[in-house]
Amino acid sequence: MCCSEDSRPGRLIQTRSLIEKHISFDQTMPYYQTWEEFARAAEKLYLTDPMKVRVVLKYRHCDGNLCIKVTDNAVCLQYKTDQAQDVKKIEKLHGKLMRLMVSKETHSGAMETD
Repeated sequence: MCCSEDSRPGRLIQTRSLIEKHISFDQTMPYYQTWEEFARAAEKLYLTDPMKVRVVLKYRHCDGNLCIKVTDNAVCLQYKTDQAQDVKKIEKLHGKLMRLMVSKETHSGAMETD
């Protein structure tokens, strides 16, 4: 079976094998190269639909890498680092996002003021 139907009528989802025939498919998701680009994109993604966004932090001791992933199931943003100064930046962004997630006030201008 090359296509399967989504729960929404009229929409088709192509399987991975079909997609691989037409484009070069990388097995890993791309990582942002600079922290500023990632932080800006993560904030924008969160502010578009706060109820769908989730944040994952993962530390691999064997590699010494810290990875942060922000996703809403349609867009996946990732940043990976092994630098100590970047860990503080990740911690600050993660804290901001967590405060916004638990606050009851509007999210419109909260990210820009910090």
